[in-house]
Amino acid sequence: MINSLSDTVELNNGTKIPGLGLGVFQISEKDTPSVVKNAIVNGYRLIDTAAIYGNEIGTGKGIKGGLKAANLSREDLFITSKYGITTSLTTKQSLNSMPVLTGLI
Repeated sequence: MINSLSDTVELNNGTKIPGLGLGVFQISEKDTPSVVKNAIVNGYRLIDTAAIYGNEIGTGKGIKGGLKAANLSREDLFITSKYGITTSLTTKQSLNSMPVLTGLI
C-alpha cells in the first residue's frame, strides 16, 4: 500500500520505483519549471510527462533545478514519458527528447 512519497512498488526485475509521482499534464510551460523543482525538493522522485503536453523544456529545467536544490543526482529520479498514435513523434525523436527532460541541455 502506498501511504507516502517514499513508498515504492517492486517490479518483476527487482527494481523499486516510487509509488507516487508528479504528472505535468495541463501545467503550463511557464509554470512547469517551478512546479517540478518544488516537487523534487519536497520528496517526489518520479516525474511523468509526455511530448504532447508541450512542456518538456520546462520539465527539464525543473528537473535540473530540483536535483541541484535537493542535492540529488539524475539516478535518484524516475522520469516517464510517452507518445501515442496521435502524435507525429517517432521512437527516435521521443528518445532524443530525454536530454531535454533530464535538464542535460
